[in-house]
Amino acid sequence: STETKDEKEIRTLFYTHTTLYTNDARVTGVPAARSQAFSFYEDTLVGHQFTSNFKSESTDFDESVVTSFKEGETTRADVVAKLGPPTGNWIYPMVEWPEDKAMRYGYGFVDTRKASMPRTVKRLTVVLRPDDVVRKVELDIEEPN
Repeated sequence: STETKDEKEIRTLFYTHTTLYTNDARVTGVPAARSQAFSFYEDTLVGHQFTSNFKSESTDFDESVVTSFKEGETTRADVVAKLGPPTGNWIYPMVEWPEDKAMRYGYGFVDTRKASMPRTVKRLTVVLRPDDVVRKVELDIEEPN
C-alpha cells in the first residue's frame, strides 16, 4: 500500500499467514493469523510491525495500563515493564518529529464464528523523545458493537 505522511510517500509491504486450524488461535474458534508489515520512505526502512493471534506468539496487550502512561513523564523502560517489548518500531516520517521514534503494539482477529465476521483490532503507538521519555500516546481500538 501507499500513503502520504507529512507530504512524504510511504510504501508498506504486508506479509500475512493464516491457518484454518482454530485450535492454534488465542481466541477459540477463529482462524490463527500473523502478519508482518514493513514501511519504506525513499527505499529506507522507517517502520515495521508484527501482529499475531497465534496462542504461542500472541501480540495481544493489556490496554488498561495505557492510562497510566503520562506524556512528559513515563519512560520507554516504564512502557516495556508494563507491556513487554514492542512488536513494531517507527522513525520519521512515520512519526511527526524527525528526532523522535515510536514503539508500536498491535493485535487483531476476525471473528469467523459470526456471520457478519466482525473484526477486533488494537493499535498502540507510544512516541518517544530522544531522551526516551513519552511525548505522545495513541491508542486505537476497533471492537464490534
